[in-house]
Amino acid sequence: NDRTGDVSEKRTLLDSRLTAALLGALPQGYRAQVEEIMLCALAQACRQRFQAASLRFSLESHGRAELDDGLDLARTVGWLTAEYPLRIELHDAEHNEAVRAVKRATRAVTDRGVGYGQL
Repeated sequence: NDRTGDVSEKRTLLDSRLTAALLGALPQGYRAQVEEIMLCALAQACRQRFQAASLRFSLESHGRAELDDGLDLARTVGWLTAEYPLRIELHDAEHNEAVRAVKRATRAVTDRGVGYGQL
């Protein structure tokens, strides 16, 4: 398993009503970030597809998180990213609990992953 030939792709376009919900009503209702809502949807789809209660994702943030050391990256030119692993435990969680599980996992990541992998 885990071969290029096993890869599949699914694309979906959201209409204006669903886009408005994704960008406004859902994050507000769940007190979550848009990224957390989208990650929750992906995690639930993966849980269903792969019958896995615990899922591991590789996430990437923009890498310009404000750090406590006062480092100012505002005038830095270049592509800065931070890639880090994230494990989400969904088990049989319904939508509300799934969003909470994603929020717990993402918010436990220090500095949005900046520094992960440094020796």
